[in-house]
Amino acid sequence: RDMTQLHAGTFVQGGEGSVEASVKLRNVLGLADAYELQAAKGHQQSSTFALSALLPRCVGSEAEAEMRVHKNATSHTKHASYVDHLQGISAHLRSNHHEVSYELGLRDLQPTPGRASKAVEKFRGPALKSALKYMFLMDQRDSAHNPTKGFAVRSVSEIAGVGPLGANILRYVRHELSGMGVIPLSDAISIKLCASGGVVLPWGDEWESKTTSIADRFFLGGPEHGLRGFRNRGVGPTDVRRQGPVPTSKDGAGSSTAAASAEQPKNKLVRDYLGGDLKLSAFAALTCKFPNRLLQGLNVRGQVFVNAGNVVPLSGLGRDGMKTSAMKLYSDMRLTTGVGLTFPVSVGTIELNYCQVHKWSEHDRIKRGLQFSVLPSGGLI
Repeated sequence: RDMTQLHAGTFVQGGEGSVEASVKLRNVLGLADAYELQAAKGHQQSSTFALSALLPRCVGSEAEAEMRVHKNATSHTKHASYVDHLQGISAHLRSNHHEVSYELGLRDLQPTPGRASKAVEKFRGPALKSALKYMFLMDQRDSAHNPTKGFAVRSVSEIAGVGPLGANILRYVRHELSGMGVIPLSDAISIKLCASGGVVLPWGDEWESKTTSIADRFFLGGPEHGLRGFRNRGVGPTDVRRQGPVPTSKDGAGSSTAAASAEQPKNKLVRDYLGGDLKLSAFAALTCKFPNRLLQGLNVRGQVFVNAGNVVPLSGLGRDGMKTSAMKLYSDMRLTTGVGLTFPVSVGTIELNYCQVHKWSEHDRIKRGLQFSVLPSGGLI
């Protein structure tokens, strides 16, 4: 088998198109080891450079060990007027359904000059990240792209601020739980049920008065982020962008009222979307295959669905404020229904839906009617 593999391609994530290239060396030491150099560049300001080394059987066990050195820049200028720069190292240990990892890196958030809101601007500057993460994943679906039966559960817990590394260090605890169940009613019809919930909070002295970083919060909006009928990351707390040239965006429309949010031109995005510390989303669909050999061969399925979700802030509000905000998670729940098509591709699942939004809040970026998206492989909602 060829020891060297080259790859080049394009992909779209979060509304940003990117090109990527990688080179991989296999079995250099005769231990089924692998070494990979990756590079990617987005048409906005995102970029990724990473070098990794993988050892499938660590110290004679069934565990897989990986070391990574990375330098990433993730652009969030479309919805939140900042770029997240992160460089560092990480170590991963995987076995069966479990993965434990540690990351040590320097994060530098750079808000867009003259445009970012005051709420985003306060996160400007570098901070040290020292985080320990544990993930449990069990996937019993018949397909990760377009399942017709089975279930999957994923739990991710993270604590940042590990070790005596100084004052300017990120300190938070974060947990997210996601699940999917697919119940076949016949050879052609299935019921799909999905849910996801998460919470993130700061820890340490006077934690009730501290706020989490925008880069560690949860976002909703768009099929990729668990809420169809809304634009990418276009749900939840916002703040007004400062005066200046308004960036163009194919994704969104800012507004001062809920109705105007859906009617203003798409390139008039005037608010930053800040995410939240507590999120909940749910999705239920009746899916079916079509009585057409061509569509069956492509694994195209139809779906009729209902989708609900919300995200709210908790940190920095004090104990009483946290309770009040948590109650709004249910009272301000967004709701969408729709019909659509799904079909798997090599990078995930394509969805083409017609959405009707029944419940929304002021400043939400609504996407009524047709909505096209590519959900990454392994998604659970």
